[in-house]
Amino acid sequence: MPSNSSLLGLFLTDKEVEGCSPRTIAYYESTLKPYEAWMEEKTMLSEDGRIVRVDNPWCSFYIDTELAPALDESRCGKWMFYFNDIEFAEEVCRKAALGMVVAECKHSSFESVIENGRGVACFYLNLDDVEAHRRVVAFMLEHGLVRKTKSGKLYNIGFKLDDQARAGEYGAGFKARITLSDRSN
Repeated sequence: MPSNSSLLGLFLTDKEVEGCSPRTIAYYESTLKPYEAWMEEKTMLSEDGRIVRVDNPWCSFYIDTELAPALDESRCGKWMFYFNDIEFAEEVCRKAALGMVVAECKHSSFESVIENGRGVACFYLNLDDVEAHRRVVAFMLEHGLVRKTKSGKLYNIGFKLDDQARAGEYGAGFKARITLSDRSN
Protein backbone atom coordinates (compact mmCIF):
# COMPACT_ATOMS: atom_id res chain seq x y z
CA MET A 1 0.00 0.00 0.00
CA PRO A 2 1.44 3.42 -0.86
CA SER A 3 2.65 5.37 2.13
CA ASN A 4 1.90 9.04 2.68
CA SER A 5 5.50 9.92 1.89
CA SER A 6 5.40 8.00 -1.42
CA LEU A 7 2.12 9.74 -2.32
CA LEU A 8 3.65 13.10 -1.52
CA GLY A 9 6.67 12.11 -3.61
CA LEU A 10 4.44 11.20 -6.56
CA PHE A 11 2.61 14.50 -6.23
CA LEU A 12 5.90 16.43 -6.18
CA THR A 13 7.16 14.48 -9.21
CA ASP A 14 3.93 15.29 -11.06
CA LYS A 15 4.40 18.98 -10.27
CA GLU A 16 7.97 18.81 -11.56
CA VAL A 17 6.80 17.18 -14.80
CA GLU A 18 4.12 19.87 -15.12
CA GLY A 19 6.94 22.42 -15.19
CA CYS A 20 6.78 23.87 -11.68
CA SER A 21 9.96 25.58 -10.58
CA PRO A 22 12.21 24.03 -7.92
CA ARG A 23 11.16 26.84 -5.61
CA THR A 24 7.45 26.04 -6.10
CA ILE A 25 8.09 22.32 -5.54
CA ALA A 26 9.99 23.12 -2.34
CA TYR A 27 7.03 25.24 -1.23
CA TYR A 28 4.59 22.36 -1.87
CA GLU A 29 6.81 19.96 0.03
CA SER A 30 7.29 22.22 3.05
CA THR A 31 3.58 23.07 3.14
CA LEU A 32 2.26 19.50 2.79
CA LYS A 33 4.87 17.53 4.76
CA PRO A 34 3.35 18.34 8.20
CA TYR A 35 -0.05 17.08 7.04
CA GLU A 36 1.00 13.68 5.66
CA ALA A 37 -0.38 11.77 8.64
CA TRP A 38 -3.96 12.89 8.11
CA MET A 39 -4.06 13.43 4.35
CA GLU A 40 -5.48 10.04 3.54
CA GLU A 41 -8.59 8.15 4.41
CA LYS A 42 -8.82 4.36 4.19
CA THR A 43 -11.99 2.42 3.50
CA MET A 44 -12.33 -1.37 3.48
CA LEU A 45 -13.97 -2.54 0.26
CA SER A 46 -13.98 -6.27 0.92
CA GLU A 47 -15.32 -7.98 4.03
CA ASP A 48 -11.97 -9.66 4.68
CA GLY A 49 -10.13 -6.31 4.54
CA ARG A 50 -7.99 -7.47 1.63
CA ILE A 51 -9.19 -4.74 -0.76
CA VAL A 52 -8.94 -1.16 0.49
CA ARG A 53 -9.56 2.26 -0.95
CA VAL A 54 -7.11 4.98 0.06
CA ASP A 55 -8.19 8.55 -0.68
CA ASN A 56 -5.92 11.57 -0.52
CA PRO A 57 -6.36 15.08 -1.92
CA TRP A 58 -5.03 14.05 -5.35
CA CYS A 59 -6.05 10.44 -6.00
CA SER A 60 -8.08 7.47 -4.86
CA PHE A 61 -6.17 4.17 -4.80
CA TYR A 62 -7.84 0.75 -4.85
CA ILE A 63 -5.40 -1.78 -3.45
CA ASP A 64 -5.39 -5.55 -3.10
CA THR A 65 -3.16 -5.74 -0.02
CA GLU A 66 -2.16 -9.33 -0.80
CA LEU A 67 -1.22 -8.79 -4.46
CA ALA A 68 0.13 -5.22 -4.43
CA PRO A 69 3.44 -6.08 -2.71
CA ALA A 70 4.37 -8.07 -5.86
CA LEU A 71 4.42 -4.86 -7.90
CA ASP A 72 8.11 -4.22 -8.53
CA GLU A 73 9.13 -0.57 -8.83
CA SER A 74 11.56 -1.34 -11.68
CA ARG A 75 8.96 -3.33 -13.69
CA CYS A 76 5.70 -1.67 -12.67
CA GLY A 77 3.68 0.42 -15.08
CA LYS A 78 0.13 1.29 -16.01
CA TRP A 79 -2.60 1.14 -18.57
CA MET A 80 -4.48 4.46 -18.43
CA PHE A 81 -7.76 5.99 -19.46
CA TYR A 82 -9.06 9.54 -19.18
CA PHE A 83 -12.51 10.42 -17.90
CA ASN A 84 -14.87 13.30 -17.15
CA ASP A 85 -17.30 11.38 -14.94
CA ILE A 86 -15.79 10.71 -11.49
CA GLU A 87 -18.61 8.35 -10.49
CA PHE A 88 -17.88 6.21 -13.55
CA ALA A 89 -14.15 6.13 -12.72
CA GLU A 90 -14.90 5.15 -9.11
CA GLU A 91 -17.15 2.32 -10.25
CA VAL A 92 -14.64 1.01 -12.79
CA CYS A 93 -11.71 1.09 -10.35
CA ARG A 94 -13.77 -0.56 -7.62
CA LYS A 95 -14.81 -3.33 -10.05
CA ALA A 96 -11.21 -3.85 -11.18
CA ALA A 97 -9.95 -4.17 -7.60
CA LEU A 98 -12.78 -6.31 -6.26
CA GLY A 99 -12.73 -8.47 -9.41
CA MET A 100 -9.00 -9.10 -8.91
CA VAL A 101 -8.27 -7.68 -12.37
CA VAL A 102 -5.33 -5.71 -10.91
CA ALA A 103 -3.33 -5.53 -7.70
CA GLU A 104 -3.70 -1.76 -7.63
CA CYS A 105 -5.44 1.01 -9.54
CA LYS A 106 -6.16 4.67 -8.99
CA HIS A 107 -8.09 7.62 -10.34
CA SER A 108 -7.84 11.38 -9.97
CA SER A 109 -9.72 12.89 -7.05
CA PHE A 110 -13.05 14.68 -7.41
CA GLU A 111 -11.32 18.00 -6.69
CA SER A 112 -8.67 17.35 -9.33
CA VAL A 113 -11.31 16.50 -11.94
CA ILE A 114 -13.21 19.71 -11.14
CA GLU A 115 -10.00 21.76 -11.34
CA ASN A 116 -8.68 20.18 -14.56
CA GLY A 117 -11.92 19.35 -16.36
CA ARG A 118 -10.99 15.66 -16.59
CA GLY A 119 -9.14 12.95 -14.72
CA VAL A 120 -6.97 9.95 -15.35
CA ALA A 121 -7.27 6.40 -14.07
CA CYS A 122 -4.41 3.89 -14.01
CA PHE A 123 -4.32 0.11 -13.74
CA TYR A 124 -0.96 -1.00 -12.29
CA LEU A 125 0.85 -4.23 -13.14
CA ASN A 126 4.35 -5.51 -13.84
CA LEU A 127 5.70 -5.27 -17.39
CA ASP A 128 6.39 -9.02 -17.63
CA ASP A 129 3.06 -10.27 -16.21
CA VAL A 130 1.48 -11.43 -19.48
CA GLU A 131 -1.67 -12.81 -17.84
CA ALA A 132 -2.28 -9.53 -15.95
CA HIS A 133 -1.96 -7.60 -19.24
CA ARG A 134 -4.57 -9.87 -20.83
CA ARG A 135 -6.94 -9.36 -17.87
CA VAL A 136 -6.53 -5.58 -17.86
CA VAL A 137 -6.88 -5.15 -21.62
CA ALA A 138 -9.97 -7.39 -21.67
CA PHE A 139 -11.44 -5.40 -18.75
CA MET A 140 -10.71 -2.08 -20.49
CA LEU A 141 -12.31 -3.25 -23.73
CA GLU A 142 -15.34 -4.71 -21.91
CA HIS A 143 -15.95 -1.40 -20.11
CA GLY A 144 -15.32 0.88 -23.12
CA LEU A 145 -12.21 2.46 -21.60
CA VAL A 146 -10.21 2.67 -24.83
CA ARG A 147 -11.09 5.66 -26.97
CA LYS A 148 -12.05 5.21 -30.59
CA THR A 149 -11.13 7.21 -33.66
CA LYS A 150 -13.83 8.91 -35.72
CA SER A 151 -13.84 5.86 -37.99
CA GLY A 152 -14.53 3.62 -34.97
CA LYS A 153 -11.11 2.00 -34.63
CA LEU A 154 -9.56 1.67 -31.19
CA TYR A 155 -6.61 3.90 -30.43
CA ASN A 156 -3.48 1.77 -30.03
CA ILE A 157 -2.81 2.94 -26.46
CA GLY A 158 0.44 2.04 -24.73
CA PHE A 159 1.49 0.59 -21.40
CA LYS A 160 3.66 3.11 -19.56
CA LEU A 161 6.34 2.07 -17.11
CA ASP A 162 6.51 4.15 -13.93
CA ASP A 163 10.22 4.66 -14.70
CA GLN A 164 9.16 6.36 -17.96
CA ALA A 165 6.81 8.66 -16.05
CA ARG A 166 9.53 9.50 -13.51
CA ALA A 167 11.90 10.25 -16.41
CA GLY A 168 9.37 12.72 -17.84
CA GLU A 169 8.53 10.71 -20.97
CA TYR A 170 5.27 12.24 -22.13
CA GLY A 171 3.69 13.07 -25.48
CA ALA A 172 6.00 12.57 -28.45
CA GLY A 173 8.85 11.59 -26.09
CA PHE A 174 6.95 8.52 -24.85
CA LYS A 175 7.57 5.20 -26.60
CA ALA A 176 5.46 2.30 -25.33
CA ARG A 177 7.14 -1.09 -24.98
CA ILE A 178 3.70 -2.74 -25.10
CA THR A 179 0.65 -1.49 -26.98
CA LEU A 180 -3.00 -2.47 -27.11
CA SER A 181 -2.47 -4.27 -30.41
CA ASP A 182 0.24 -6.40 -28.73
CA ARG A 183 -2.13 -7.54 -25.96
CA SER A 184 -5.61 -7.64 -27.47
CA ASN A 185 -5.03 -10.78 -29.54
